[in-house]
Amino acid sequence: MLICSQLMLKIKNKFSIINYPLAMDMTQMMGQVPLFLLKSVTFLEALTAIISSDARYRPAYERNQKLGEHYLFVVQNTEIFGVISMISTLLLTHSEQFKTSVNSVEADSNTTKAIPQTFLSLTIISLKVLNNVIRMDVKFVQQILVENRILLDHLFHLINYLLVYSHENYDKNEDTKELLHETLLFIGYFALLNEQTQALLGRGENTIMQKLCNLPFPYFCDKKLKEILFPTLIMASYKSERNVAIMNQEISFDPLIKFLQDNMKEELPRIMEEEFDYQSISSLGETQKLKGRAADAKGMVRSPSISSTNSSGCSIQMESISNGNCPFLPLFMRFPRSKWQDAIDIFSKQV
Repeated sequence: MLICSQLMLKIKNKFSIINYPLAMDMTQMMGQVPLFLLKSVTFLEALTAIISSDARYRPAYERNQKLGEHYLFVVQNTEIFGVISMISTLLLTHSEQFKTSVNSVEADSNTTKAIPQTFLSLTIISLKVLNNVIRMDVKFVQQILVENRILLDHLFHLINYLLVYSHENYDKNEDTKELLHETLLFIGYFALLNEQTQALLGRGENTIMQKLCNLPFPYFCDKKLKEILFPTLIMASYKSERNVAIMNQEISFDPLIKFLQDNMKEELPRIMEEEFDYQSISSLGETQKLKGRAADAKGMVRSPSISSTNSSGCSIQMESISNGNCPFLPLFMRFPRSKWQDAIDIFSKQV
């Protein structure tokens, strides 16, 4: 009902008000964000979380089959609700120096201006909206971005900025870490099995791939943090010669290979368990059918009911990424199992 209404378009039009002069005014007002922005983005996050709730159990590379064409039309027609353009205008205006030097080698040496807490909160919620939407249909959202060069350019500058800012301010507060983690999730989805989107990550001299490879050291040794970064590195470089070459200059492929191999070992018992559960459910179904027929014969027909109501109702919250409790993090939820061995073979050639 909400998706079919004009509400989404109205929200997008509200976001389009955020142009350069207004963003400058907001920056000069010590980061005060108009209430309509925070409320609108929070509403979008809650709405998209409900619509994409099945993504807690469905891998991101599998499309949500329950999505109607009307929803996809709204997402495309509103350019993903105008979130990317709004947040990129706001943040990049806040850091003009970064925007002008993003393609130069000197970009990393420029200390980015601290983001006010209100901007930071708005950005995190906006990234959650983007992740909710892209998990519904990765290929469709990739297509929207690839076909809109202006939107793609906004996204390029936004991702660059977020990676640099998160890296420089990593130890300052937990919100900055959450910002980085949501960014890493989105980059992985954005690059998944798509040569055109992968190409954006290798664009320029000081590339997004280089920034990913030079994140703080804990992301390459801490198990929980590796589970956040490593799938994104795999998704960003799989069958991309340029991105693999960039990675080869920055990091060793041995940890990635081991990560994939460890996941393959862990997945084997899980796959066997899934097959066992399926056979058990099938057997139980046959038993129930026989019981049902017996009940019919006695005139005691019972109408079975299966509750599909979410125990948490409409209040769906994503578990903390930082604590490793997020259902979207595991490799098998982000990158197809069928391609793991192929990825190992590709990376092994670089060792």
